[in-house]
Amino acid sequence: MEKIIDYYRKLFRTFSDASQIPRLMVFYGEEKYLMERAVDRISETLSHPVAYIDASEKNFIELFEKETHVGLFAPQKILVIKRAHKIKSVNEFFPMLYKTEHRVILIYEDRKKAASLKRSLKNVEFIEFPEMDVISFEIWIKSKLKQEKKEISKETLRKLSAKLPQDLTSAQEELQKLILYLEERKVIDEEDLDVIFEEEPADFKGLLRRIFSEADVKSLKQYMLLRERGFSPHAFIAEAEQFLTSLYLIKENMNEIARRKLRMRSSSKMREISSRFSARDILNLLDRVVEMDAYTKSVSFDRKVILNLLFVDLLQNA
Repeated sequence: MEKIIDYYRKLFRTFSDASQIPRLMVFYGEEKYLMERAVDRISETLSHPVAYIDASEKNFIELFEKETHVGLFAPQKILVIKRAHKIKSVNEFFPMLYKTEHRVILIYEDRKKAASLKRSLKNVEFIEFPEMDVISFEIWIKSKLKQEKKEISKETLRKLSAKLPQDLTSAQEELQKLILYLEERKVIDEEDLDVIFEEEPADFKGLLRRIFSEADVKSLKQYMLLRERGFSPHAFIAEAEQFLTSLYLIKENMNEIARRKLRMRSSSKMREISSRFSARDILNLLDRVVEMDAYTKSVSFDRKVILNLLFVDLLQNA
């Protein structure tokens, strides 16, 4: 049985050959992301610009007529009709469709309307964009990671596939977050997935308050729990920077309006914590956190080692 990814490979090979690209096409199905990539491929193959027209616009027919006007030196275009199922003036539109010299792609989000149209339209190529099956989805993910020169084991790939949304547009966005998080690191491990797809946000503020108000065994336990969840050192460092900056501003009696602009609250707990330190102590700790941030961004590192160093540093100086 042919995998869906193989179907798409054949389809995109077709779109890479100008002689095989139909003049009139209807795209329908679930994979909007691949429809967009298909339009890009066709535009690249034909060297034609793309013009998008929304069929839900009240003046849709007028917009279509304007785009289809061919002057003496006007370039050939690819006209993409978004939300084609919204076309109201069907009897007026389809005769115009057959007359235009441009290539036209109608995007149908409604499968039933596309199927109904298929029975009545002639000389129009109907192209389905079905949802990826599990194996095809994993192959697609791996190809995207390979483009970014990232490596992943079969087991981690399987887990990543289960965590990603099935919609390819959303999946692409989540993959981009993962790639940005990895920075220069090549291999993706399960801890990376825990960071990007953690079910609950890490309570950094709670941990920092405990460190600076009590600095006891409970602080260590809370830290260990968060660390085992695989949270990002960058996120922790950013929160520590904001926390210490807030402490310093409170210590220096910065006015409430300025604090609000920086989204910093002068809670009674924060005022209590700030009273335990001098302004110089706070600035020294802030400098240390900034140094750690610069270090993590300049070299490859073991995240747990960095987190341990930062936690111990904060704990010893709190």
